[in-house]
Order: sequence, then structure tokens, then C-alpha cells
Amino acid sequence: MPLIPSLQATIGFLFQFAFVVPFIVLAALAVRRLPKPRALIVALLVAFFCSELQFIRLEHVIPGYDRLNWNWGGKIASTIGILIAIPSAGLTFEETGFRRSEKGSIASALIAGLLICLCSWGYSLFFFGAGGTPPTTETLLFQATMPGLSEEPFFRALMPILFDRALPGRTWRILGVDWSVGMVIATVWFGLAHGVGLDGGHVVWSLAAVLSTGVMGLGLAWIYLRTRSLILPILFHNLINVGLDCLPYAHMVFG
Repeated sequence: MPLIPSLQATIGFLFQFAFVVPFIVLAALAVRRLPKPRALIVALLVAFFCSELQFIRLEHVIPGYDRLNWNWGGKIASTIGILIAIPSAGLTFEETGFRRSEKGSIASALIAGLLICLCSWGYSLFFFGAGGTPPTTETLLFQATMPGLSEEPFFRALMPILFDRALPGRTWRILGVDWSVGMVIATVWFGLAHGVGLDGGHVVWSLAAVLSTGVMGLGLAWIYLRTRSLILPILFHNLINVGLDCLPYAHMVFG
């Protein structure tokens, strides 16, 4: 069936998640308790369900889909899966960030978001420079919508809450917000998800990608914890991605 993710995609997810397991063990040591088995199983099943949806195949279902260069179907399916998983896991949309930002939090969150953007763009320009092929319209549309909509609810809200259920009881007050065990695990996973994987049966990894994306994830997590809303994390996530595609070619317009 064309809608079912490939076996390689499933193996790739399991391989990637294997790198997250040691951090779950470290988190258990930090809170000095064993994970709650049922809550941990729920977290892992939700993670597997939502992640697998990113790899559904639509080229034999939607005419012309094979001409698209970006994984629209997988990202949309994953986003829908997250929206299904939230009530299925006994959570409300409000407690997972589908709400307005806390009063008095927007100004500091905007400043933090702009700093994250500048750091991400500056890092890319410094290490990779300018030039190359300008982004297509499809690329800009995808980057302006899909990354934040699919990844922020998952990594900033749903998974931290589920991991906190499995390992409850401890937070760290850092930079004016409370960091839970679940948020730390999800942020580490966010970095690993962008720098570790399998491609054609071969291990691919990039320490630079893990670290740079992990730092970006920390910033977006701070904004989420400060505002208790997904609105700004989604907007800044997408803005960062659009900028990463556009900034190397700014000299063509302004130079």
C-alpha cells in the first residue's frame, strides 16, 4: 500500500531514537527515580506514530505529487497525527500551547526570537557563505509553513509533557523559566533529529547540525516556556528556515 511508510523509514526512526535513550536514562538518574512504565510506553508510541507519518508515500495517490521537491504530505500528515495524539493522550489543546501568549511575555520572547534568527543566519553565512541556486517558490512556501507547524507542537509541547509524565518531579529555573526533564529530552531529540539518521542503509550524521539545531531548539523552547504558547515558536521556526534559504542570495538583490 503506497500510504504505508517504508521499512527503511521505520528503521531510520528506531536508529535515531536509539541516540535519545541514553538521555532518558540520564534524566532518570537526575530525578532519582525509574520512569513510570505505562507513561513511558505512551510517550514512545505517540513519538513513533507521529514520526512515522512523516514518511507516508503519496506519489501514487496524488497526481503530480512526485514533481514536488519537499515532503508536503508527510509534514501535513504528521501535523494531523499530532492533533489526534493530543486528546488521545488525555491532553487538552490549551495545555499543549494552542493558546494566546501569557501577558507580559511577548516583548522578551520577540527579542529572544530575533536573537535566535540572527545567530542561526550568522552561523550559516559564516560557515557556508553565499552563492548557489536561489530558492524556488515551492521551497519558500514549504519553509514558511511546514517546519514550524509540524515540529513545534511535537518537540516543544506534546513530547515534553509526555516525557514529564514518565519522569515527573524536577525542574530547573534557568533564564527566568522552568525547564523540566521532558523539555530537556525533547530538545536534545530535536537536535539529533536534524543531524543523525540513515540514508540508503548508511549512517549519516553531522555534529555541526546537531549542535546548531540543538541551540536553536533551546531558544525556541525558552520562548515556548516564557509565553506558554506555540504561536511565536512556530513563527520564528519558519522565519529561521526561510532566512537560511534566502540570505545566501541576498547579494543578488542588494549587491
